[in-house]
Amino acid sequence: SIFFDRTHTPRFESKEEIPGGVIRGCLARMISRLAGRSEQNRKLEEITRGTKLAALGENFSKIRITHAFPGNTCFTRPVKPPLSLVKADALYDAALLDGPALINGKAPDFSVDWKDHGDINQLFGWPCLDRELRVRTAIDRENLRKESEKLFAYDMIVPAGYCWLARVDLSAVDSNQREAVADQLAALFSHGLLGLGKSKVSVKTRLLPSGSVEDAHAIDQIENWMGIDALLVLTLQTPALLLDPAEMAAKKSAAALFKNYQTAFKGLTAALNLERFFARQNLSGGRYQHGRFQNNATYRPWLLTEAGSLFVFSVKQYDKAVQDVKKWLKTGLPFPPAVLKGYKLGDDTARLWEKCPFVPQNGYGEIAVNLNIHAEYCPEGEAFQPIERIENEEVNCE
Repeated sequence: SIFFDRTHTPRFESKEEIPGGVIRGCLARMISRLAGRSEQNRKLEEITRGTKLAALGENFSKIRITHAFPGNTCFTRPVKPPLSLVKADALYDAALLDGPALINGKAPDFSVDWKDHGDINQLFGWPCLDRELRVRTAIDRENLRKESEKLFAYDMIVPAGYCWLARVDLSAVDSNQREAVADQLAALFSHGLLGLGKSKVSVKTRLLPSGSVEDAHAIDQIENWMGIDALLVLTLQTPALLLDPAEMAAKKSAAALFKNYQTAFKGLTAALNLERFFARQNLSGGRYQHGRFQNNATYRPWLLTEAGSLFVFSVKQYDKAVQDVKKWLKTGLPFPPAVLKGYKLGDDTARLWEKCPFVPQNGYGEIAVNLNIHAEYCPEGEAFQPIERIENEEVNCE
């Protein structure tokens, strides 16, 4: 992330997690080097053909690597807190409330209003990472002197004492090649990751058997509350591409946003019906993404739904819902048809990575289902006072 202070000095702030796409990028570069090729514009299946990494190169686009989250311990992966959490003298979760309410006679504060998130992050397994600020200045290459008024700063994570945890999914690889791909990937990981991040550091890695890493809170409780009269609560663990910004630009209201999310999930499954949501959105783009993924066509930034966004569904078809949600837990949320059409991504889902960086294979669209906190922290009894709903509230979608 990049920020500007009052002196207009840019400050580049490191995120706590390592995107799956960054890990995949390091692996792709290592595969090319180990295969003895350095061409950047050639596909891995061409570069590795006839080498010991042939199976890995041929199936690389089918491998999904989730974002790597920092853990308090090396075998417990943290969970993103849902945006339905509120504070009103104490911590509550509003996910299961069917409308706005006062809690303990007060309007609850959502996370955007909190002064400190440390206690909540620790509740969900996130460590308090140390940071280091380094200030630099641009250099005039002709005169080999510093340029005036060209300061910038790096706000960096100090990684010592922590490990980052990600998951690798090979379910999309053909069964007759899966073992070879797994062996070649394990051999590649044994070298560590080379050239990670802006500072191009080397990172030690270990590939562990499935089930070695637990989540700070169970994320796959599909059958909790499932049933015709029950609810399913889905929380994004990483950002997801769910909305077409052209649709949101046309109508800027809460009702329009709800309708767009409802359309998105209807395009993914007929077994669930969206009842309500707690979500935030942001735009991602810039010169590189425009040239790399949009072929210098009309510039259209990506409208992402942020991690922590929560969606509450009623269950229309139980067996179908279980089948679809289990698939999403393994592979991440796919792109809804409206997104494929709106961004002109085409129908070849196997090669979406060539046109968009936010594909599930890069760790985006990871979900958690039915976290225990929704029921444990739901306000009840005298603490809960429902109030009249305000319809068609305008929201700023620009």
